[in-house]
Amino acid sequence: MDTAMAVSRERIKALRESRAWSQAHLAEAASLSLRTVQRVEAEGTASAETRLAIAAALDVQVDDLNMPAPVVVEPLAIVEPPPVRMPACEAAPLPRAARLDPGAFNVVAMLAAFTASLLYMMWRGSSLPTEVATHFGVGGDVNGHLSRDAVVTGMALLAALMPTALWVALDWRLKRDRVKIPNADYWLEAPRRRETLAYLVRHTMWLSLVVIAFVTFGFWLIASANTVAGHPSLDMASTMAGVAVFVAAICAWIATLGLRFRHAPA
Repeated sequence: MDTAMAVSRERIKALRESRAWSQAHLAEAASLSLRTVQRVEAEGTASAETRLAIAAALDVQVDDLNMPAPVVVEPLAIVEPPPVRMPACEAAPLPRAARLDPGAFNVVAMLAAFTASLLYMMWRGSSLPTEVATHFGVGGDVNGHLSRDAVVTGMALLAALMPTALWVALDWRLKRDRVKIPNADYWLEAPRRRETLAYLVRHTMWLSLVVIAFVTFGFWLIASANTVAGHPSLDMASTMAGVAVFVAAICAWIATLGLRFRHAPA
């Protein structure tokens, strides 16, 4: 019969716990009974066969079972540096969870605007000649043509793709956790982040509607220029007025955005 020999019960327990094993797990791995493992860790003695089985299960030498238990060194505490307050108009990081959510109302509003624009183009386009004057000189005289289908399809795509590009740009910023607004570090802090993102979504929706309206206006200009068969001519006064209104709308959009976030209370 094997003679019981002394082993370091602290060493065996430390090796077992370093693998996140329970006593039952060690017993199963060593093909021993749970009572045997419990006795070894309680009394600090084991037969030669038991020592070999435990050492093999723990992947150590038999003599290692007599070594002192390893000293556990607590990891050094990592001190987080204080947050750096960024100046106005620089981008502030957003959490990864922040993603674009246009909201049902905004989606419906933009779809309704695009649908109305598309229906108008289809209706007005049906009365255009097969070859449509689309390119005009400084004085409004025609210098290029496209087919009717190309004009209607191209303008419809512009009305769809240009607003889509605005939303893709905003989503791109959000997915990379970077949004540029005045005093971004203040307005994108947790207490105000949700409200700020909701405002940006609404603001982008209004710009999308302006873009759809401007593309529709461009189609109206082309259609109006082709109303007189054989003598197409662009109305330069209407063109300049429409461009001026569009530029004014863009300037107002930018100014409104700046005014909304220009102040950051101390």
